[in-house]
Amino acid sequence: MQDSSSLCATVLAGRLQDGAIATSGTYYSARLHGSTTVSAIVEPATLSPLASEASHSVIAPTCAVADALTKVLALSGDPHHPALSRHHAQALILSAS
Repeated sequence: MQDSSSLCATVLAGRLQDGAIATSGTYYSARLHGSTTVSAIVEPATLSPLASEASHSVIAPTCAVADALTKVLALSGDPHHPALSRHHAQALILSAS
């Protein structure tokens, strides 16, 4: 998985034999727009950009489900969000510090 504290580094989280893993974070998309930091992940209710520097990863049965759930994880910050168990997924958040 991508290590959010060093964009050139990865972290071994285990071995995956059947399923998929996806990771989302703002470390590539965060930009300064005026005095505000913006990113590609946006909170739908407030239209505010995600400010987290963490790496959000999800293991799920398919890549499409894993990728979609990384946004749920990033926006909620909850590795036990009900959507994860509903889709037979597991989550991992790696802090930038």
